[in-house]
Amino acid sequence: MQCENSLEGEAEEEFEQATGSEEELEDALSELEEGGSGGEGGSGEFPVAVQNNYLESCLATSGSNFAVCECSLTVLEENYSVRDIQQAEANIASGRMREMVETAITGCV
Repeated sequence: MQCENSLEGEAEEEFEQATGSEEELEDALSELEEGGSGGEGGSGEFPVAVQNNYLESCLATSGSNFAVCECSLTVLEENYSVRDIQQAEANIASGRMREMVETAITGCV
């Protein structure tokens, strides 16, 4: 238990130090588009800027529940590509992004 808390604390510190700006997020997404990465299904780890943007948003809306945010990020990475996330965000009114995140979080609580 103590080891888990220590690792969680270290991860939170790393997140705080590595939080990227919106510009960094846009740059990362542009690089992925140019390289042709993405597509259907999970593509593994998202770029750091995308991870940080998600975690920052999740922490702000989850009462700073780092474990759930980290878990849901992993679920999203396993099931969706960056392009999937980008398309869902671009058409936010469709509710697809909310559905994706809620499904990911449900698997973590």
